[in-house]
Amino acid sequence: MDYNLLRGLHIFFDIVWIGAFVGHASAFFVQISQVRKPDEAWAKFQRGLFLKLSIPAQSLALATGIWMITEKYGMGIMKQGWFHGKLTLIIGLWTIEGMLAGMSRRYNKGEGDPPAPNMVLAMLAAILMDAFIVVLMVTVLRYRMGGA
Repeated sequence: MDYNLLRGLHIFFDIVWIGAFVGHASAFFVQISQVRKPDEAWAKFQRGLFLKLSIPAQSLALATGIWMITEKYGMGIMKQGWFHGKLTLIIGLWTIEGMLAGMSRRYNKGEGDPPAPNMVLAMLAAILMDAFIVVLMVTVLRYRMGGA
């Protein structure tokens, strides 16, 4: 497969994943700060973003990322420092997404106390900062460290 097409698909799936992730966090923030009660319509919307957009997009981004590594670089890219940083931040995004999904699921089932809106807002800020840093690393540091 053409490497540029593969890279384009990888970036597309990344954008869909982060967009669904931000949408999920934003919807949950609005629900706990404005609606202030578990609601089936909000729960269905959040589940839809998570299960129908976020999970498939992140899985396809992971698959195309692994394909890109093996297609062009072999395993030599694993020795570059920017790549380790990128993978660490992506694992951080997966962790935050899992925490958010668990909090929204428990809240919409009526289990336990609702999280503070500021906590969800902080998670949303962490998502955006993390995504920005990954983009910065890929576009700037990679080229300075000799990646292509």
